[in-house]
This record gives sequence, structure tokens and C-alpha cells, in this order.
Amino acid sequence: MHTPSFRSGEPRDPAGSAGRDPFDAPADGGGSDPGAPGPGPLHPADPTHLAGHRLLGRLPADPPGTCYLARSAGGVLMTLRVVPHPWSAHTEFRSAFARGTASAQRVVSRWAVAPVAADIGARLVWLAEPYLPDPDLAMVVAVRGPLPRDIGRRVGARVAEALETVHRAGLVHACLTPARVLLAPDGPRLTGLGLAGALYGTGPLILPPSCLAPEQAEEPERRPGPAADVFALGCVLTHAVTGRLPFGAAPAGEVRRRILTEPPDLADVPRGLLEVIGACLERDPDLRPTPAELCHELDPRADGAGGVRLPEDVLDLIARRRAASP
Repeated sequence: MHTPSFRSGEPRDPAGSAGRDPFDAPADGGGSDPGAPGPGPLHPADPTHLAGHRLLGRLPADPPGTCYLARSAGGVLMTLRVVPHPWSAHTEFRSAFARGTASAQRVVSRWAVAPVAADIGARLVWLAEPYLPDPDLAMVVAVRGPLPRDIGRRVGARVAEALETVHRAGLVHACLTPARVLLAPDGPRLTGLGLAGALYGTGPLILPPSCLAPEQAEEPERRPGPAADVFALGCVLTHAVTGRLPFGAAPAGEVRRRILTEPPDLADVPRGLLEVIGACLERDPDLRPTPAELCHELDPRADGAGGVRLPEDVLDLIARRRAASP
């Protein structure tokens, strides 16, 4: 078990971290081709080194903050997320961030990527986790279209298994989206642990609205419970097997309105998944299934250790990205 490594370092505020709408701005890095491997270039105002890490480029990332590909002093590739003001200016945020990171480092799951280091002492807070060059679910769907139903079921089961481990550690992911699910050759990897819970009640909440549970959309600064992750998983699973999200693509305010006032659009969800996705997307958190129930419902034959056999075109994309990794 690791504990957070609180290190000194004063990176400059990453370029573009303020003065723009984080929901409507395109993700940094990766180029215009969603299948293009590798990070994008650093911006002129970006730091080149941070706490012993050399920054190599920018990685696409959901807000908040900016993600960098970095190489540690020992030569290990890492993903570093730098969290800008106003969150890093809050004492409450720094305390919650430290607690969340310590809890996230207790998550031991084949299907989750736990953080390995963090810094709450510098002007800008950062979090480090192992770098995986594998494409995320949003990229895979953009490149090849929806996953086959049975593969989508097994991917969903493994993410549910990861969430069960996260919840046992006392955490709520709270910002699960397709971009936070990487697809490795043997199945998914849940990323983004240890950060989201620290954001609630410590400043303007900037999270992608596409997978917010109704309770999150209605009370943005209230810390959500585990059932919010189940709602988000229903959105992610819908995207995986249909190529779209159940509340559509629209500006943040409109998506929030749909989440609060309209039923999810599940018209093209494959038969055999409609009932389980509908249960995940219940408006009442108490009516949603638990991650353990989802594991059994989505993949009842799994013993908790089996991987996922992905389509050949997805495996080819993974192989190309890994071959191009620094």
C-alpha cells in the first residue's frame, strides 16, 4: 500500500485553465483524429518539469485541470493531473484531496488504476497515476462505432466490479464518463480515482454533465453517494453499445435540464440490455442496483477474474497506440 507523496513544486497555471467553458472546449492533446496515438504538445505557459517529473506533452482529459504525460526520475511514464485555482486555493479542498488520494491508493482491483502520488503543498495541486497508452471508450466508439452487445455487457461488468472495490474503500468516483474508461487488451481500466470527491463544496463544480446523476445535477455541490456511480455506469454502457449518451449531446445547461426533467433515450439499446440500463438510470437512487448486482446481471458466468475478449479492430487500435507510446 502506498501513501500520498506530498512534494514541493510550483508549476505555473497551465495555459487555458481559466477563462473558457470547460464543457464546450475541445480536449487538449491527441490531434484532430480521435484514433491518433500519443500526447499533444505542451503549451508555451506549461511547466516542463514538476516535482522530479519531466513533462512530455498534454493528454486529452475531462475537466477539471490539465493532464500531462510525464516521465519520473526513475524513467516510469506517468499521467499527472494538475488542478488549477479556484480548487487548489481552498484549504478544504486540499484536505479532502489528501483523504481521497489516500483512500484511492487502497483500491486494489485489476480493473482500476489507483493513484501513486499527490502533492497538496504546492500552489497547484497535482495527482499522479501510472500511464496507460490504451484508448478510452469514447475514442474507441468514435473510431469503430458501438461495441457488440455481449462485449459491452462484459466491459460494463468489469467496470461495475471496479466500482464495487472503489465503494468498499469508502470512495465515490462521482465523475465516471466514457473518457475515464480505458480499454486494455484484456478489458477496461477505470481511471480518475481520488479526485472528484474533493471538489464538492470547495468551489465551482466543473464536471462533464453528460453522465451526472439527477441528484448531482440538482445539487451540484452536494457530495453524491455510490448510487450516482451506478447512474453514470448506465450512461457509459449506453454509449458503449449505441454510440451515444442517453441524454444526448448539447450544452451543459441543456443536458442538465434533460437529466432532471426527461427520461433517458434508450430507443436503440440492444435487447437484453434495456432492463439493466433502465434500472441504472432510475431517477430515485434507492431504486438503482448495486455494483455487485450489476456484475452478476451483466456477466453471470464470470468468476471475477476473467478478462474481456475485445473485437480485433479494437485490439489493433490498442496495439498501434502501445507501439507509438514514448
